[in-house]
Amino acid sequence: MEVITSKIAQKLASFLLLEDREVAVVKYGLLVLLTNLTSFFMVVIFSFLLGIFRFSLFIMLVLITIRPFAGGFHGSTPRNCAIFSVLLVTGWAIITSYIVDYTSFVPYYVFIASLTAYSSIIFYAPQFTINKPRVTNNKRLKVKAAAMVYLFYIIAIILHDSVFYGYAAGISAGMMLQGLVVLPLVRTVMEKVDYFFNEIFDNLIKI
Repeated sequence: MEVITSKIAQKLASFLLLEDREVAVVKYGLLVLLTNLTSFFMVVIFSFLLGIFRFSLFIMLVLITIRPFAGGFHGSTPRNCAIFSVLLVTGWAIITSYIVDYTSFVPYYVFIASLTAYSSIIFYAPQFTINKPRVTNNKRLKVKAAAMVYLFYIIAIILHDSVFYGYAAGISAGMMLQGLVVLPLVRTVMEKVDYFFNEIFDNLIKI
């Protein structure tokens, strides 16, 4: 993918007469864009194959809405971010599918997920990284993230006692996942996994 983005960036540079520094910025932007698109389509494909698309869709919707304000773990590279996105979204969607299909736990799931997200945001958000920099002591971001959690909680409460209770579970899964990736312990574990991914890919390149 880096080869593709490099070629595109070079063509844009020659067409727009960009400087080397600007080319690097364009290249990184294209890499992030293509990686995000790739991870999105991979989630969609896996979700369709596994029959969990509605859950994955709502998880992504919640994350896209709350994450800009709350932050959370980010992979050290766009490649790792894509891997984490696919694994976490599809994995959590599978768990949610099981809860909906084989248990009567959805009302409790809505409450626990909302409480997890709200508590994490109140105590630890916003959490940003070097790769995704932003002011980490911004109370306004915290309030916005908490407000979005409350809004999604209300929506989930309305939906969970209807034929759309599966959607309530999907929304709850998104809130739960957002709450977890803000927690320091979870971020520490994921950083170790991220380092492990880097080691694997570095060794593969050397072969």
